[in-house]
Amino acid sequence: MQRSRMAARGQRHRHHADEKSQQRRSRSPCETVVKLMSMRPSVVAILIALADWSAEARDDESAWRETLEQVRPSVVSLRVNQTRPFDTAASTQRDGTGFVVDAKRGLILTNRHIVSTGPVTAEALFANQEEVELERVYADPVHDFGFFRYDPERLRYIRPAGLPLAAEGARMGREIRVIGNDAGERFSILAGTIARLDRAAPDYGFGRYNDFNTFYIQAASSTSGGSSGSPVIDIDGRAVALNAGGHTQAAASYFLPLDRVVRALEFLQQGKPVPRGGLLTTFEQLPYDELRRLGLSQESEAEARAADPHSAGLLVVRASLPDSPAAAHLRPGDILVRIGDRKFPDFLRLEGFLDGRVGETVGIGVERQGEALEASIEVADLHQVTPAEYVTFGGTYLHRISYQQARHFNVPLDTIYVAAPGYMLGLASIRVGSLLREINGHPLHSLDDVEQALAGLGHGDVAQFRFSRPRNPRTSHLRSALTGRSWFGAERCRQGVTSPEWTCHALAPPSQRKPAQPRTTRPRELDDPRLARIASSMVHVKFDMPFVVSGVSTRHYRGAGLIVDAERGWVVVDRHTVPETTGDAVLTFNGTMEVAARVAHIHPVHNLALLQYDPALIAETPVRNAKFAPRLPRPGEDIYLAGLRQDLEPAIRSYAASDVEFISLPLSSFGAFRESNLEYLAVDNADEDLTGVLLNSEGEVCALWVEFQQPSHHGPGMMGGLPIEQVQAMLDHLRRDAPWRSLEVEWQQAPLSAALQRGLPEDWRKRVEQHDPERRQMLEVARAVAGAPAADVMRPGDLLLTINGHLATRPREVEQSVFEHDEATVVVWRNGQEVALTFDTVPLDWGGMQEALLWAGALLQNPQRGMAAQLAIEPQGVAIQRYDFGSPAARYLAPARLLQITHLNGMATPDLEAFAQALKQAADGRILRVEGISTADTIPVAAVNTAVATMKQDLAYWPSYRLRKTRDGWDRVPLIH
Repeated sequence: MQRSRMAARGQRHRHHADEKSQQRRSRSPCETVVKLMSMRPSVVAILIALADWSAEARDDESAWRETLEQVRPSVVSLRVNQTRPFDTAASTQRDGTGFVVDAKRGLILTNRHIVSTGPVTAEALFANQEEVELERVYADPVHDFGFFRYDPERLRYIRPAGLPLAAEGARMGREIRVIGNDAGERFSILAGTIARLDRAAPDYGFGRYNDFNTFYIQAASSTSGGSSGSPVIDIDGRAVALNAGGHTQAAASYFLPLDRVVRALEFLQQGKPVPRGGLLTTFEQLPYDELRRLGLSQESEAEARAADPHSAGLLVVRASLPDSPAAAHLRPGDILVRIGDRKFPDFLRLEGFLDGRVGETVGIGVERQGEALEASIEVADLHQVTPAEYVTFGGTYLHRISYQQARHFNVPLDTIYVAAPGYMLGLASIRVGSLLREINGHPLHSLDDVEQALAGLGHGDVAQFRFSRPRNPRTSHLRSALTGRSWFGAERCRQGVTSPEWTCHALAPPSQRKPAQPRTTRPRELDDPRLARIASSMVHVKFDMPFVVSGVSTRHYRGAGLIVDAERGWVVVDRHTVPETTGDAVLTFNGTMEVAARVAHIHPVHNLALLQYDPALIAETPVRNAKFAPRLPRPGEDIYLAGLRQDLEPAIRSYAASDVEFISLPLSSFGAFRESNLEYLAVDNADEDLTGVLLNSEGEVCALWVEFQQPSHHGPGMMGGLPIEQVQAMLDHLRRDAPWRSLEVEWQQAPLSAALQRGLPEDWRKRVEQHDPERRQMLEVARAVAGAPAADVMRPGDLLLTINGHLATRPREVEQSVFEHDEATVVVWRNGQEVALTFDTVPLDWGGMQEALLWAGALLQNPQRGMAAQLAIEPQGVAIQRYDFGSPAARYLAPARLLQITHLNGMATPDLEAFAQALKQAADGRILRVEGISTADTIPVAAVNTAVATMKQDLAYWPSYRLRKTRDGWDRVPLIH
């Protein structure tokens, strides 16, 4: 019926044009003569032609307007979440276009790269803004088309018609319109003219999805992202092609012919599977002059030209998959002259023949260097060589390689493909697209092999991975890494044979970790006595984080640690090597022996962390507690930088000490840890490739040589000496199990001269000079931590006079003044007078991050201190640290730029426990209302606002889990819904 209406409308357009033409011919003869007598004959002819052309253009414009109005309700915007990395697609959100081809059954045609072959969720938005959920019903194993299905009963206010598919309507020179979601626009119309019908399939790059064994249609219409899957419409409202891609540097668009689409649709309408057969061979069409050079006989050329005078050439073998049936018989350069009883097939006839003979053996005839050859080859089921199953563990995703990627890499189909390396394979520096060959010596040819190899691995075990890189699959590499299995779930998932749903079963839990055996390693023989003494107190630290937390943006860290308590196994390290508690730490002694460690403590305000290892594991390895220097060296005194190079070899350099400087760093993005309120030891021209300690002439440690700031858009990285007295203060607090008491104020330097300009009395000037003759400075309030008692009374610009009766001009003196005080009395100089302020100090613990929640693809935690300390954002709710691509949180919450969630379905969520309870109460709700505070579009955050968003839960792909720190590590526990 729809096809008849479209055809009838086309007849009306043509009839309308005929009427206009007739009207022009029936004008009054007198009028025409009067006008023409005053003009030259040549001008008259031109004007008549222009008038006819203008009238016809107006007729076409009117016809196109009518066509587009009738087509528009059938075109939909698609929102697709690729929930898992699979084949050539990463986890992501993508927008595209589709159009209804069967309104009764709710079938929507779009591109394969939109439909995908992996787990997806999708929605369609119709022209009237009605939204319906979709399920994938078909993705072609080769060509760039696929189908979604919606429930027509779910539409209440629109009744789209199925657009007729007219493969025969694609003709050179035909004017067309591409209707869709171009460049993210909800509805756009791009005009074009078909220029070629035999363009080679576009090449989108190595390792990406690429169509093959077909010609494409080319037109000049400049389509872009979001227009994938758009219908290519003729003036009669028929879809004559499917938009698939475009050229980024030219006004060229590429359309897929609809011949195979029409066939697939007919099978789907009958409720039958779509048979697809192939030889696992890539063909290309070459012109006759090149065919003759390859050995095509004159007789075959003459016969081929006679059979199809319009053909530009014949199909030639480009490559066959290794170990495929065709690989034993076909070679690159073979000219295909017959398949079964069909001679000189083109792409369309070849596919038509093979699709009807899946699993059969067919005869094939080729010419190779002038010799005619015959072979019998089994036709492969292309759906069977399309992976529909994956295994995930440690954040890694593996599946059998697809036909697409096997073509790129020229490898057999029994190869295991790394769809995402995740945390576990990322530790071994294995990248996406790699081919995993072995795990601990077990060869991998199937997911069964993978599952068996994993059965013997426990969390924290070291595994050996043999793999090949995509561009050199014949060469293998061996890497080892910690397994890190407890951070993530482990399961095997498969798509249903007759259903788009993916079902999963959990893999066997990690085996009990093999107990580490004590070992002994001897130190190197070192010539420098200072280096020899400190070498037994230094270890190399490797720290890897499975998740982005606390505003941290990097996951893998390396540095040097200092042994400060060998009996307890305590190692001090900077927070740019161990930023948080969530991660796996490994210590290397003497460059040879690795020992696992745990993050025992995190300094709440300074650039220090404490790792702990089991001293029994290092057996007789000689280690000693570092000896601390009683003071920092004065400017000009000899100082020695002793540390570890990147190859873990110890080294020492000598310098002259510089001055002690007040640290001032730019605010971090989203409240990541940032050092403040510290005077550090500067060393001019020091070796920044070394991490370690600064020694005095006696070989005593006077400072840790640490990184305070990584290279960024703010400028180069910054290294400096963190005074050892800060380490001593931390150890003293930990041994007494005492919290770190803080004023929660950030100070900045204020020269004494500037204070005097602000009216500071003479007696205070004298007291400051007598207190610290070397540095004529005072401390000025830069900011207070939002929500802390100090924030209510202290103001930026206040000059500090005394704390609890003690004069303090250096940040360390401030810390000492509130060492064990619950309350502080602070006297400041403000607006020309002394102001006394009394408020509570804040006890800060040493635990670092203790728990997190994985929900809907978002990682939540209680807000890190940096949000309040640097961005003035009080802890009001739970902080969002990251979004997983392809998740509901990324789709619905990321655009709102939420920093903290304060309410869930109207329930206040001030912390993770409250959020978990609110989530349990909303377990039955599909749609959740999320309220919180959001950021302006600046980094670091400059302004915050309130925001509201709604989100659709997807418990099948994104269940909720809690991560909790325990004495033995981190537990991952599912939340009950």
